[in-house]
Amino acid sequence: LNTLFIAAFFKIFGNWVTAATAVSVCFGTLTLLPLFGLARTFFHREIAALVTLVYAMTPMLVDGSVDIVRDPVYWFFAVLGFYLFTRRRQQTATWLLLSSCAFLLATSMRIEAIVFLLVVPLFIFLDGREYPLRRTGIFLLPVVLILLAGIGGQIWLHSGTINWYRLTDIHNWILRAFSGYENLRLSLKGLIRQPPAGIPVEFFHNVKNILWFIGFGVVFQNALETFFYPFVPIYLIGLVGIRQRLAEDRRGLFFVLSVTAAFVLLYFFVFIDWQMENRWLALALLPSFLFLGFGMEKLVAFSQRKFSLKKGTALVLIGLLILLFTLPKNMQARGDDKVIYKTIGETIANREGNSRKIEIMTLGVASRWVLFYANQRFPGAPCPDEYFYYYEWIGDDYNRFVDALKTRGMKYLVWEERTWPKDRFDFIKSPYERDFMRLGSWSHPDTGEIVLFELR
Repeated sequence: LNTLFIAAFFKIFGNWVTAATAVSVCFGTLTLLPLFGLARTFFHREIAALVTLVYAMTPMLVDGSVDIVRDPVYWFFAVLGFYLFTRRRQQTATWLLLSSCAFLLATSMRIEAIVFLLVVPLFIFLDGREYPLRRTGIFLLPVVLILLAGIGGQIWLHSGTINWYRLTDIHNWILRAFSGYENLRLSLKGLIRQPPAGIPVEFFHNVKNILWFIGFGVVFQNALETFFYPFVPIYLIGLVGIRQRLAEDRRGLFFVLSVTAAFVLLYFFVFIDWQMENRWLALALLPSFLFLGFGMEKLVAFSQRKFSLKKGTALVLIGLLILLFTLPKNMQARGDDKVIYKTIGETIANREGNSRKIEIMTLGVASRWVLFYANQRFPGAPCPDEYFYYYEWIGDDYNRFVDALKTRGMKYLVWEERTWPKDRFDFIKSPYERDFMRLGSWSHPDTGEIVLFELR
């Protein structure tokens, strides 16, 4: 779906980068419309406006809205799904079907949005209203129809072979999280038996025993950055008295369940490879508007009571404080590392032209940027994750690594100081001069030295 939007915007701008950026800006902005309607469902207009302002100025969302990622489209359809599902206390078949379609579109952008599709049936059975089975069946009808159409089409076209695409990702992520946790514990046991010089063995004993808790710390730190430090107290204040508010309006339970499920899934993500990007936490941030709204109500009431302010004055001052806290962060230059990768990609493109796909060995997420800019003028669509599992064939030997590059037709290597696997051979200390020519080097605080090599 995102590619269709980009193709449509390309017709307007005539440049793929501008078109993709425009899609992000457009849907990042459009997300505020259903968000305001959603907040208005639960709060007075003034509080809904403050909630919308906070989300409009949250740095993580601002970053995503000017970046070339699928996330803004996912945000829009996820929030639209929230709005359609909770718009009325009595859910009609029409609103259930429309919300289901919105969540399906969100899931097509980011597979983890399937959490919302799973939470809805749970909420329907917990909200205490009539006909839970009927309402669940109506909500899941679009999901079932799309699954049947997909399976039937594949059986018809591929003689019984079924590709589940990314539907197995959540299941695989959870299995990888458990295996990653156990493998790390085994590694720590090995370090306990043979600790590195200078590190007491008790350190590894303690780490092994609280490994599960360290996972919470990773999620907590990223959550503080994603929700943005000055706003975190408002979200937390909104949790006070939440049970009474849920008793008054059971629809709020859906968002409590959604946030809980999101954090559980994010916790599992940690143990896969100990990576956690702030934009992944949109899964928890978007349904947390409810806590933010409750907190804003308390903050406005406190400002009126403590400082004897009129309601309008309190609202204006809080709005100005939101801008004061966020504008310096949002006005900072961003994406310095992406500028480097753009330069690398364009350097390669200028050397090779655009008559064929350019194969490049890169490590980590940077590969997508380098490959994109190197092949930007190539009349095709190279897969950015074709060599995502490079770790499996990078090998422990320099000569075998060079042979692997040649076998795959790779002519360029982008080496990053802090990304190169520590448990593999040291490329820089290898006799690379006989096989590679150094084309340029850059530096970035996150990645260290970055070097572009050409295979002779």
